Amino acid sequence: MRAFTQGLEGELERLGGVIDDAGISIHEFEMAEDNESIITVNVISTFILALLLRPILRASAPSHQTTPRISLVTSAVPTRHNSVPLSLQ
Repeated sequence: MRAFTQGLEGELERLGGVIDDAGISIHEFEMAEDNESIITVNVISTFILALLLRPILRASAPSHQTTPRISLVTSAVPTRHNSVPLSLQ
C-alpha cells in the first residue's frame, strides 16, 4: 500500500475523494501479516490505506478549493461465515 500511495503522489494532479472498500470472506482461519486475515483485509488495511491517502487529499484541496472526503464502506459479506442467508427485510 505504501508503494501504491507513493506512486500516486507523482501521478495524480488532483485527488478529491476516496471510496475505500476492501473485504474478504473465508471459511477457514488464515493469518495475514500477523493477524487473522479477515481483520487484516477488512479493517486494518482499509484504515491504513485511508491514512496513507490523507496527505495526498489534503495537498490537492486548496488549489481546487475543495474539501476532500474519505468514505469507508463495507458490505454484509464478512457476516456470512456460517453460510446463513441474509434477510433483506
